[in-house]
Formats: sequence, C-alpha cells, structure tokens
Amino acid sequence: MDPEPSFVDQITTVIALQCGHSELSREARRSIEERSNDLRSERQLITAEVKRLQAEIRRLFDRRGNVDRALGVNQMLLAPIHRLPPELLSEVFQHAVLRIEFSDRWIRFLDRVLCRVCVTWRDVARGTPFLWTSIEVGYLRNANNPLFRLQLRLSRGLPLRLLALARFRSLPFCEPFFTKLSDADAARLECMEVRDSGCRLSRLPARRFNDLRMADVTIADDHDLHALDFLDHAPALRDFTVTLEYECPDTEVLQGFPIPHFPLFSCLTRLSLGFYNGFPVSAFIETLSQYAPSLHEISMRSRSKTDWEETAPSTICEMTALRTAVLNMYTHKLLRYIDAPVLDTVAFHGDINCNTDPTESLLDLLTRSRPPLRAFSLTGLLRGTAGNLLQCLEKMEGLRELR
Repeated sequence: MDPEPSFVDQITTVIALQCGHSELSREARRSIEERSNDLRSERQLITAEVKRLQAEIRRLFDRRGNVDRALGVNQMLLAPIHRLPPELLSEVFQHAVLRIEFSDRWIRFLDRVLCRVCVTWRDVARGTPFLWTSIEVGYLRNANNPLFRLQLRLSRGLPLRLLALARFRSLPFCEPFFTKLSDADAARLECMEVRDSGCRLSRLPARRFNDLRMADVTIADDHDLHALDFLDHAPALRDFTVTLEYECPDTEVLQGFPIPHFPLFSCLTRLSLGFYNGFPVSAFIETLSQYAPSLHEISMRSRSKTDWEETAPSTICEMTALRTAVLNMYTHKLLRYIDAPVLDTVAFHGDINCNTDPTESLLDLLTRSRPPLRAFSLTGLLRGTAGNLLQCLEKMEGLRELR
C-alpha cells in the first residue's frame, strides 16, 4: 500500500491543479476529501478542548475571586482598627462621618456601612450619640420612620442637625416630614439646611425651633412670598443663609420684586444672601433694615450682572453693629445704601461679568462716614480705576491688612 501523502504534498498538488499544470485524478480527489474529513474532525476536537479550557479558566477566576474576598475579610478582621478600644474607635467613627464629601450622606454611611461590619462596630456606633445627630430627611422621608425615632433615642438629647435637600423634580418629602415633626423634636434642632421650591416651602408648617442657631434655605424652581414662614418661631437664630434660585419674568416685577417675607430674628448676627436672578441690591434694603440693630456680618453674592435699575431708598439704612461685609459682583452697591459706623472688614470678590467699579461704592461710604476699616481685600477680576482705589486707601486711616 502506498503511504498516505503528506500535508505538504497535498498543498503542492492543489497548487499545481490551480495553475493548470496537472489534472485531478479520481484517486487524488478521493485522497483530498478523506484528508479534509480528518482535518474537520481534528478541528472539532480542538474547539471542544478550547471550550473546556475556557470554562476551567472561568471557574478558576471565580474561585480566585472567592478566595480574595475571604482573604480580604480575614485581613480586615485582623486589621489594627479591630484592636482599638471602643473609646478610640468611637473617635475614629466621628472623624469618618465628618469627612464625608456630601453632608446628606452621613446617616446612609452610618446605617449601611458602620453598623453592618461586625457586632463590635455596630455597638460602638450605637453608643456614640454624636453619630446620630444628623437628620437626613431625603433618606428618612417621613418623621414616622423607625430610624428617625431610633436617632432621637440614640442621640441622647444632643442638638440635632436637619438636612432636607430636594433635587430637581424630586418627589415631595419636606412637607410630609415637617407635618409629622412634633414641637418637642423640633426644639432639639440647632442647625438646618433646606432646599425646595418656593411653593413647597410655603406649605411647611411653622414649628417651634426654640434652639435653632443656624438655618440655610435655598428657594428653587419657583417663588412664593411665604416660603420662609416655616421659620417664624426661631427666636434664637443667629446665622441665616438664603439663596434665591428661581427665575422671575419681567411681567412679575411690575408690582415689585417677588422677594419672600423674611421673619424677624432679634438675635441674628450673620446674614448671607444669594440671589441668582439678577435682582437689584436696593430690593433687599427693607429686609436688611429689620436686622440692622443686631447684624454683625453680611454676605451678598450673585452669579451674573443685573439688568434691573437700582432704586435708592429714601433714607440710609443705619447698620450700627455691622463689622464685616463680603460682597461679590454688583452687590457692592449695598455700601451706597447703608451707614456702618463700626465696619472694620470689607471684601470684594469680582468676576469678568462685573461691569461696575466696587471702589466707587466704597468711596461713597467712606465719604459719608469714616468707619474704622482695618481689613480690605480685592479678589478676582474687578473693573475700576487706580484713582478711586487710592482715594479709598487714603480714607482708611487705621488699615492694617490689605489684600
């Protein structure tokens, strides 16, 4: 029997046939077909082996992942933090929550992480009252939430901090929470940060926030003159931040600028106003005048220039306790409408869109009176002239800090 032709001989024969150098005999055709069948069988065997090996590799990868996770748990259990005494571990937990980037995720980290690592961590967390003082309404949704009642108990009478930050077009949760909030629980609040539309804020019931010291309210999406009424009973409020983010069509300004009614806070010492709708500074003078006797610091900020004309008030606002004014963009015009005999710090923050000279407003104040300015700073892009700045500096006889 003739030996089976080699693979090279078969290739040579096929090339010769393609070039017309020989004819395909019956024996040669049969030999090629048999060899092709053998090659197909061999390929199927190789494909099956590759699939088997791939399945085995995936199994080994999954097994290695399980081993890595088990090893990680073991290493974590042997980590030095698990040998810390409870008192020191409590300090670590407090430092951890204060380092969270977004403040409204404090209780989520506590509930979903710290309390679920091990029994020791959970017991330490439950035994650290400070960790339970952040009331995040967006996470709780309702004052009847058992977690809220647990927080009130575990915080052991410490002052509470409330966060209610509604996102754009989110479901309403501030109103259901405040409706169920009792006056006794409200009295424990020391700090509050709320963000919602003006319409929703106007529906919040006014609770007795007897110990509330700081409030930060952002009115977004739409406006309502009663958006701040829920703070009517906050007699101890000292630090108040209000940000107006709603737009205002020209037709709505015909009857006056829609600025919400500001409750009267007799102890207020710091006021921060942010208005991102281009309202003129003069529209807020009446509001500022009611806080003039006690206000020590005022901050005003805007994001763009205003297209509205300023309307100077009939009388100058006497701010007898004001010591610090931090103003940006066109809000420096406030200095034209006030008299501040003890003002000692002025800071201007400029922007490329600021098309007015802030030193003109300062020069106006310094010309009318001589407040004992000791610190003055100019930052950012500011329009103005060196002449105005020099005149201001000449009138700052007690200046100690210039930036």
